Amino acid sequence: LFKFFYSKRCILVEGLTEELLIRAYLDSRPLLSEIEVLSFHKGYKDIIKIWKKLNEGTDRKLGIVRDYDDQENAKAEHEALASAQVCVKTTSGYTLETDIVNAGKNYNLLKDRYGDQMGWTSMTAGELQEDWRQSKSYIMLQLCHDLRTGGIPDFTMPEHISEILQFMEEEVVTGEN
Repeated sequence: LFKFFYSKRCILVEGLTEELLIRAYLDSRPLLSEIEVLSFHKGYKDIIKIWKKLNEGTDRKLGIVRDYDDQENAKAEHEALASAQVCVKTTSGYTLETDIVNAGKNYNLLKDRYGDQMGWTSMTAGELQEDWRQSKSYIMLQLCHDLRTGGIPDFTMPEHISEILQFMEEEVVTGEN
């Protein structure tokens, strides 16, 4: 909790796959190394309110990465808590895997890079992301290793994560909490 409440820049994510992906990306970019990434399962509304009380008026920032999970009301309630210091972003698809497959040219990149190994060579984008959701950790570990080592330079981060990372790089505009 100390890291969460007092880090200069912190991103909360729902699970291991998001944490692995964002950490791998940050590790490949030393200028972003001050950003903490913590897995924190659901219940963000109260924790955001507490964070805001502790950090109001500082230069600290909080990013929240959520899965949509077909919960429009939860998305709206969380995103309503955004401020100059807090950025809340939700996947456009059901989960992270959907957004990764649909970002940029990732579908073809994933098929070309991992298709033989994962059995994805003849799958549609929908089939690929559904298969991925069934065996998340192993695939994400491989992808993250390749991100860290520069093995997939054309990989596109999902839009919601890119927006959080961009927010983290910007200066805090005070007085807008």
